[in-house]
Amino acid sequence: MANARKPLTVESVLRTVARVKALRKLGGDKDVAVALAPHVTGSLIQELREFLETVAHYMKKIQTTEQYDPLPKCIECGKDISHDLTAHETYRKDVRYCSPRCRQRAYRKRVTENNSNRAKETSQNA
Repeated sequence: MANARKPLTVESVLRTVARVKALRKLGGDKDVAVALAPHVTGSLIQELREFLETVAHYMKKIQTTEQYDPLPKCIECGKDISHDLTAHETYRKDVRYCSPRCRQRAYRKRVTENNSNRAKETSQNA
């Protein structure tokens, strides 16, 4: 009975979702891939992606537009990303920043962090 597993609960699933979301703190997509590669196969990640896309499809049918697709937040400053578009512009769902200013600020942070990480690695290897 030592190996008995607890039943899966919504709370445990929500904790897992929060942990997966926290992967962004590891850095960019490539950094996450490097961190996960020794532990998980790429095919498992693909399977999970397909499963989550199916779940998202059903959630979209169940939830209201506001619940399913709220205004996205800028990943740099946290402000809502508004989509005030003129007639010739199209809405992109993959927008991550509220303005070019935030996009540039995030880029500069990444460059600074990458340079400091390289400096640390160099000093450790010496």
